Amino acid sequence: MGIYLKKGLLTLMILFAGNSTSAQESDYGSWFIYVGTGSIGEKWSLFTEAQYRDYGFFNDFDTFCFRIGGQYDVHKNINLSFGYSHFVTQGVVEGEKIIRNEYRPYEQLLIRNKYGRVYFNHRFRFEQIITQNDFKLRFRYFFQNFIVLNKKKLEKNAVYISSYAEVFLNTTSPVFDRIRVYMGLGYQISPSIRMEIGNMAQVFETHSRNQLNIFLVHNFKYK
Repeated sequence: MGIYLKKGLLTLMILFAGNSTSAQESDYGSWFIYVGTGSIGEKWSLFTEAQYRDYGFFNDFDTFCFRIGGQYDVHKNINLSFGYSHFVTQGVVEGEKIIRNEYRPYEQLLIRNKYGRVYFNHRFRFEQIITQNDFKLRFRYFFQNFIVLNKKKLEKNAVYISSYAEVFLNTTSPVFDRIRVYMGLGYQISPSIRMEIGNMAQVFETHSRNQLNIFLVHNFKYK
């Protein structure tokens, strides 16, 4: 496993080095993400997610979000889901920090594929974003892949490279909201738990930021 882990770490180091210039132009943020999925029947499952985000590196609170949803497997590789997200975000208005709440019901289609050691996910999400003074609709397309380095599939003790790109589009002007591009290194701790660390570049219309992402993903069954 050592040679594959070294290759993965080298890839991650190159990614961080390639983003060092843009990171110097803005604060380097950090995101801590927990994702949990529990099956509650043959075709139904419950999805939960929690995120803590910083503006700086492990300091200066940015956002906390919680997401919960129900998922239905239309096919072994296709599921439909609906749910709700709650965001608590800190911003600065006229030099003062303020806290804003945001409420996001959403609907989603997820398509999964696998070719050898490579896994693909396509996610289409439609959000209704509600704040105290605004309401807007947004479409998100997310493409993700995993490349397993030391095993034939994503199983216990597997080391893998993960990457994704996600584009956000508003239904009103400006249509372009943002794009996220990520690459990281992951390890499958057990059949139900994996951890991952990587760098995400987030590009807006007028600026961009880089952020460290740390994931804990847990798949389990409810009794």
